[in-house]
Amino acid sequence: MIDARGAEMAGVSRLHQPRPGDPLHVLVIDELAVLTSYGPPEIVKEASSLLSEVLTQGRALGVIVLAAVQDPRKEIVGMRDLFTQALALRLNSSTETRMVLVDETTRVAPAHRILRSQQGTGWIQDEDGTFDKVRADYWPDKTIREVARRNPSPVHVELPSEQQTAEDALPRPPLRW
Repeated sequence: MIDARGAEMAGVSRLHQPRPGDPLHVLVIDELAVLTSYGPPEIVKEASSLLSEVLTQGRALGVIVLAAVQDPRKEIVGMRDLFTQALALRLNSSTETRMVLVDETTRVAPAHRILRSQQGTGWIQDEDGTFDKVRADYWPDKTIREVARRNPSPVHVELPSEQQTAEDALPRPPLRW
């Protein structure tokens, strides 16, 4: 996708403008560490190479990467400097805050001091280098099910029961590639 869009834009534009038939693409990666550290070496190498390519070229080509990670250590997110924005939700230590938001941020953006009861709260760095505290609304599974029940979709999708959700939370064996 990056190569094809880059070829189309070459000599025409340096920045993608989304439009019908040529939208902005958002690549969402939940638990980046599975791709960058915890998989078989050949998968980790290929995933890291491809992701680095998308991160270095994608923004101008209309491809945004949203990646989440629970462990922000450098060996887990070796390409951290290629991400243009960082959002730090509740972290475990001031060291983790520095890893996610850069050095010397623990006083101005203390993500490690966000309470467990403040789910969805975080710190983000603006383009001018300042930090803003942000909050996304948090809806527990019970609320989501109630909203879905009250506002049915014309397309029926079977939601797991609360019992199935509890079973899903049980530890699972590691993924096999």
